[in-house]
Amino acid sequence: MIQYPYLKEQPSTRQVIDTFKGYNHNLRIGAGEFYEMENLTSDDYPVLSVRKKRGRYLSSLQDGGTATGMLYVPGAGMFVVVEHLDPQAQGLEEKKISTLFLIGADGGTTTLGTLLAGRKSLALMGKYLIIAPDMIWVNTEDMKSGNIFRSWEVAEGSMDLALYLADGTLLQKGYQGADPPSDPQSYSHWIDTSADPPRVMRYSVPQEMWVMAENTVVKLEADGLEGHRFSVGDTVNITGFSGQAAYLNGLHTITDCPHQSAIVIDGVIEASFPLSCEDHPIAIRREVPRLDFIVEWSNRLWGCAHDTNEIYACKLGDFKNWNCFQGLSTDSWVGSVGTPGEFTGAVVQNGYPVFYKENCKHKVWPSATGAHQITTVNCNGVEKGSESSLAVLDGTVFYQSAFGVFADDGGGAVEIGHSLGNIRYHRGIGTIYDRKYYLSMEDSTGKRGLFVYDIARRMWHRENNIPGALCSAWDSLFAAHGDIWDLTGNTGTPEEEVSWMAVTGDLGLELPEQKYISRLTLRLCLEPGATLEIYAQYDREQTWVKLGQVYGTDLRSFSLPVRPRRCDQLRLKLQGTGMCKIYSITKTLEKGSELS
Repeated sequence: MIQYPYLKEQPSTRQVIDTFKGYNHNLRIGAGEFYEMENLTSDDYPVLSVRKKRGRYLSSLQDGGTATGMLYVPGAGMFVVVEHLDPQAQGLEEKKISTLFLIGADGGTTTLGTLLAGRKSLALMGKYLIIAPDMIWVNTEDMKSGNIFRSWEVAEGSMDLALYLADGTLLQKGYQGADPPSDPQSYSHWIDTSADPPRVMRYSVPQEMWVMAENTVVKLEADGLEGHRFSVGDTVNITGFSGQAAYLNGLHTITDCPHQSAIVIDGVIEASFPLSCEDHPIAIRREVPRLDFIVEWSNRLWGCAHDTNEIYACKLGDFKNWNCFQGLSTDSWVGSVGTPGEFTGAVVQNGYPVFYKENCKHKVWPSATGAHQITTVNCNGVEKGSESSLAVLDGTVFYQSAFGVFADDGGGAVEIGHSLGNIRYHRGIGTIYDRKYYLSMEDSTGKRGLFVYDIARRMWHRENNIPGALCSAWDSLFAAHGDIWDLTGNTGTPEEEVSWMAVTGDLGLELPEQKYISRLTLRLCLEPGATLEIYAQYDREQTWVKLGQVYGTDLRSFSLPVRPRRCDQLRLKLQGTGMCKIYSITKTLEKGSELS
């Protein structure tokens, strides 16, 4: 009898992956994670599923334009700033400008005005929307708008100057000097220049002495000229006065506006008189510092410019005044920091304005007395150009740094972007929606991707490209990408289909004793019309081998078995179109024969 070699049947084992943990673009990743991914979501965790269809909410606001700012104001609508080429510059050097639009809940669009080009910082203070660095304000109730900076320049004709007491008494003839006049009753007042600042004195006949007049004011009037449009309480900077009116140069607070060609300020002059402005133009300006990043907190607007080391706060309750320094708790405020580098962003965290640089953050501690203080913390700050990545949820700030994506709960910044791999991303744009952090970033090649961080589950998923701006409004998440898209799909015209893809890490590296994967079984569900294709890459070869394809006919779940060839390691690529849910991937393992 012939004796044939006898091979023992090798036992098989199974490993089931039924918890899918999202995107991880690193060399070694865990079971249920994916090295590459597009258009998948954690909405059905632990099931792997395709994101919802997006809705085209509105057609392009401006052909070829890019959204540089979005803010939703309840009761008014969604404000969008779009940068585009100036249509008036045709045939000349290309010039970019920006246009401010208001989008209503019904999709109606209103053009509100033109702004300078560049990315914008938008803040809401009461009913007013403020846009930096233009420093334009918009009343969100009646849509009236204006510029915080105001200038009234009188370069022709004359300006009448009149000195009054606080009770309205007009002071006609005065005397100026360090010593009182020898004939006091010949003058209505004496300006005592020995004091700093000079003070107005009136002669008291009963007391036979000069006494100080309280709260003198000066009325400046230039009839027939364009109105100044200042308001009572505005602090203005006056320049151009000389001679006996030189005391009026500098900062003054407007105490009255009798009409639009006259203002009343605190101050002193020798006498009431007309002043020719032909040779000495007078400029009266309500000035505002140049601000690139603004936030609102505690009824103040706080801000800074990217290339200065000062942090500013407006007058309490008055975003139009930034130079009111009267020694009151309601005054404007400015503070300096000594750290090097540019400011890169601003946010409000746990009741405190925080201003970031790339290597630190500056926290402002507001005080009821006006004695605000600044503290500095060294940390991985916001990357330059990624100021729009700042987003806050429950006191935790999420942002893109030059060294990854970080979360800062106030106790310290912690990296949460390790799963994004070693790719350096830039120019982040982010927001919070449904307890997820949506972050659009650009890699070194200029390609953008939308990364979604599930804050509760601490996992990332990647969706396809969305540049422009992001904004939560009307219980939906909107993105400006040429058109206005509703990323939740709650509104708008749904996109036709969603293409998706997922690539696993290396399967088989963890298997000892010459074990290999002999069979793969996918438990999944496809909607009617959806497709799924399965590919394998063996031992790091460059080609992908197609293992199978399936079409959805109904919503039932089923198992799809595939048999990869024997190899040391393999990667799977799942891709398709339409809605799909993958419940599990089962690996059947066998041990290789010792005689093979």
